[in-house]
Amino acid sequence: MLKLKNINIKNFVHGLIMGLCDLLPGISGSTIAFMMGIYDELISSLNQINFNFFKTLFSKNFQKAFEKINIKFLSALLLGMIFSIIFFSKIINYLLNNNLTNIALFGFFLGALISSIFIILKNLDRFNLKNLFFIIIAFLISYFITLISNLNFGLNFNIKLILCGFFAMCAMLLPGISGSFILLVLGVYKDIIFSLSHIFLFSSIKTIFFVSLGVGIASLIFPKIIFYFLKKYKDQMTSLIIGFLIASSTNLIPFEKKAFSNLNTIIIFQLLLFLIFLILGFLIFFIIKQKSIKKFKI
Repeated sequence: MLKLKNINIKNFVHGLIMGLCDLLPGISGSTIAFMMGIYDELISSLNQINFNFFKTLFSKNFQKAFEKINIKFLSALLLGMIFSIIFFSKIINYLLNNNLTNIALFGFFLGALISSIFIILKNLDRFNLKNLFFIIIAFLISYFITLISNLNFGLNFNIKLILCGFFAMCAMLLPGISGSFILLVLGVYKDIIFSLSHIFLFSSIKTIFFVSLGVGIASLIFPKIIFYFLKKYKDQMTSLIIGFLIASSTNLIPFEKKAFSNLNTIIIFQLLLFLIFLILGFLIFFIIKQKSIKKFKI
């Protein structure tokens, strides 16, 4: 049985930081894990949650099963992330529902996204027509996904939440791409932030359950797949990530087209606010990711 005294405080703090960053579209928890030197241990531990783990677990050999997946490390990290997500989601929910702070926040997110594109471009061993092809393919796929999220096509909302949780978790395991950003693109980010900040409402519990279901499925099947392809086809996978991010950037502009045709003092102030926070977001996340790349190479 896992006891509170066995929780590693250092890994709990790592979880706090990762949880906060996972709430922000623009930087992924995996980038922070790189910076803190726990990325390899995290992926290795997740990879151990497989058929053999469940076989050992159901044979009631709990100690061996939990040692296999490094339970002390994962539990400390997970507790920190859960605490951070619940606490900071209230702050982010408030900021998203205030007009000026919403504009500032989206400017910050877009700046973070642009910095991600620059950093990931540097990870390409070489830029050629083949990589450009994958960027275009990813751009078109991203546009199609955004179109589906807007039109919805009668997709059951609970199924959509499961799919969003699945794709968000997949993104969280990719260096340089944010799971929250996937939720933003798919049109459920505000719903999930609201649910996390009002966690005791029945509708919130229901939303979190279906998203968690998708996250759980992705956690079981995705780590091995994505890192196999990153190892075997690094440039192609990196190009896909770049294309997706470029296409997604348009979703972070919080202004309607008609706002630019009717400029006034308020609109100009909002645009300046947006640009200031865009630059701020770019600089902060560019510095963070530069440091992570110097310490760890994908």
